[in-house]
Amino acid sequence: MVVKGSAGTGIQLRNIHHFEFPGYVPTPAELEEAAEALATHYETWLVNMFAAQVSIRAIDLRRVDIGDLPTQEYVPDGWPVSGTGTGDMLPTQVSALVIWKAPTTYPRSTRTYVFPMTETASGPVGGIQSANVTALFGFSIDMETLAITGQTDANKVAVEYGGVPRAVILSNPVSAAPVPNVWATQRRRRPGVGI
Repeated sequence: MVVKGSAGTGIQLRNIHHFEFPGYVPTPAELEEAAEALATHYETWLVNMFAAQVSIRAIDLRRVDIGDLPTQEYVPDGWPVSGTGTGDMLPTQVSALVIWKAPTTYPRSTRTYVFPMTETASGPVGGIQSANVTALFGFSIDMETLAITGQTDANKVAVEYGGVPRAVILSNPVSAAPVPNVWATQRRRRPGVGI
């Protein structure tokens, strides 16, 4: 699932999340239910920290255990949603980093550089405000699973790609790791380039 957003005019933002549906292939309705759950986590925990210039617009859904399958764009109820944080936007390369880890063999971790926040998200010595760290950790815990009615919940996983065409060849369920209060630098985030 790829959460698609934008910042200002023309800066495309992307957060990629892999989920495993244990023992079943989700129906289109179940996949949309998972996307709605994912959207709820973003709305509950992150939108109030995003700068007003940030808009989350849609979620791309694609099965990745088989290569070259098509992507379906899904727009959750009430989207697009703009950030409600107050203050000027931090530079797009500066981001809070959320990490999930698995106590297993490789692949054992996955991470997300959160969409741009406001300058008020910084504390007095330049770190991330403690209230925001708490919210980011709440987000990371909620993201461990997506509830699916009448089925086993979808689990967040770390993945490894391989083969031709590229597809997921290994995956491991992950759990939320502590969120550091230090800003991370997303080097690939540049105006006009998705991350």
